[in-house]
Amino acid sequence: KTEALSSQVKSSLRIAHSEVQALHQQLRSTEGSLDALREEHYVLVREKNLASDSVSDMITELSRVHEKVNSVEGVAKQTAEREINRRMSELSHKLHEKMANMDGRFDAHTAKMKSQ
Repeated sequence: KTEALSSQVKSSLRIAHSEVQALHQQLRSTEGSLDALREEHYVLVREKNLASDSVSDMITELSRVHEKVNSVEGVAKQTAEREINRRMSELSHKLHEKMANMDGRFDAHTAKMKSQ
């Protein structure tokens, strides 16, 4: 009986040992998968941070470009206004000259008519 019991215990121990080895193998495999997932997570976090930095850089650059466009637009508007004012002043001066010339001709014509 002792021998049969000893044999059963040994058999149970072998089965338990095999099960423990299988569990260790599963644990190593799971740890390997977990390590791969961790590495993938770190890679994704790095890529996300790089993308976030890139977006921040683009927003900053767009802001600078927007400021430059507004500045150029303001300068162009001022230049156009100055040019329009200059041309209007020239036209006004020419108009006054023509009016004065016409007044002079009219006065000369009127004087000539009165003398006849």
